[in-house]
Amino acid sequence: MKRLLPALLALLGVACAGREPAPDRIVVGVPYEVATLDPHIENTVSNYSVLSNVHDSLVATDLQMKVGPGLARYWESPDPLTWIFHLREGLRFHDGRPCEAADVVASLRRPLDRPDLAMRAYLADVDAVEAVDARTVRIRTARPSRTFLNKLSFVLIAPRDADDDALSRGAPGTGPYRIESFEPGRAVELRRASGYWGPRPAFERVRIELGVTPEEALAGLATGRFHLAQANTRKLENAVDHLPRYRALRQENILLKHVGLDVSRERNPQVDAPRNPLLDPRVRHALDVAINRPRLVARLPNLASPVGQPVSRNIFGFVPSIGVPAHDPARARELLAAAGFPRGFRARLHTRNILANAANLLRDEWRAVGVELEVVAQPDAAFFAGVRESALWMSRRGSVTGDAAEFLESVVHTPDPARRLGGDNYGGHSDRELDHGIEAAAQVASEAERLQLLQLLVAGFTRSRAWIPLYVDQDGYALDRRLAWQPRADSYIRFAEVTQAP
Repeated sequence: MKRLLPALLALLGVACAGREPAPDRIVVGVPYEVATLDPHIENTVSNYSVLSNVHDSLVATDLQMKVGPGLARYWESPDPLTWIFHLREGLRFHDGRPCEAADVVASLRRPLDRPDLAMRAYLADVDAVEAVDARTVRIRTARPSRTFLNKLSFVLIAPRDADDDALSRGAPGTGPYRIESFEPGRAVELRRASGYWGPRPAFERVRIELGVTPEEALAGLATGRFHLAQANTRKLENAVDHLPRYRALRQENILLKHVGLDVSRERNPQVDAPRNPLLDPRVRHALDVAINRPRLVARLPNLASPVGQPVSRNIFGFVPSIGVPAHDPARARELLAAAGFPRGFRARLHTRNILANAANLLRDEWRAVGVELEVVAQPDAAFFAGVRESALWMSRRGSVTGDAAEFLESVVHTPDPARRLGGDNYGGHSDRELDHGIEAAAQVASEAERLQLLQLLVAGFTRSRAWIPLYVDQDGYALDRRLAWQPRADSYIRFAEVTQAP
């Protein structure tokens, strides 16, 4: 009996604890890949999601995508074009060297001066940046911008003397984790950074396994390989129901899938018609109501929600009164006939490889009203290189700043390079009334008034049907019950936000 007592006490202790303690090292499976650790070279969810754990920005966003302090403890804006940021005291990079205003300036100037660095897009409003002293940075913008701080959160700070090679291999940052090892396209190992200025992360080490397919994620969960796994598949929740160790989480994200249209050229060789039918608002209306969005979404392999406007519900500027357009194929045929296309027309639809399945489903929807599509799926580089020549294209777009002004200024405004507006307006949409409203929104100080104006602008662009919204994905996750974490609408995983379950 004496020999059995310790064992009984141990069993009793386990029963009282309810579960084994959380690990000090967690393994995370994600579906995306990372080819470089350079924080400025690629503007992708994957790169930023991983590297924002290593590098900080001047300001940061919370779960609701609201801006708050980052490396800057506070800031001031003495006039609409000037921003002064005051850095925290005692900031240090992972290798121990101080992080000062000169490092911030160098990290902003690098993408500003390099057109080949994609993160340059978030600094389009910047005219000048300078270090006032070791802990103060002053930035001048070319025009007033209510989303400037949101955009600034995407520009990560690295040491001033880090060159391209050092950055691609993983230069030290100021974030909660430092790079321990990197296998391009396969895995990133992170280790908790000592001396981090913020709250101490719960876990000493994080292994991020990259390019994990839904099938690999489900298999890894079955064997207990992952502590957190993203798998945007309908099979996830059913699988987790049979795995007591995990619970399933779901979060609608902001990456809205859509079809863009050429609404500027009289003739487009990608359409088999004597004139560009997409110039006619009746044709655009027909294409919109010809889509049975609930049916399309139901046929996707992943969970998604149909939408009827170009910004998702988590975005400042979303219009609650705009619902999903009703499926009306009879009305679509009437509109096509009235526009001079009673038999429809043939066209190419260019899309990215990651959306090829959805593009084929859309082809089925439009075929029912006489519009025949040739789907051309391409790697991202080829797609974006030729998208401006397309008649129809399918892609995804999210207002990653959390504000509809970002979308309106970049996608809706008439292209105006001199004023850095309309840079992603691939279809040539132009409406001077909307342009005026978009420019006015940047000047409005009252958040209530600005929300009302943004909603009017979103509604106006929706009515134009120059851009047809389809659906937004719902990110699916499996989380070890010993951990606590809340998914973000922007799809980023911040490991400092993962804690041990109470």
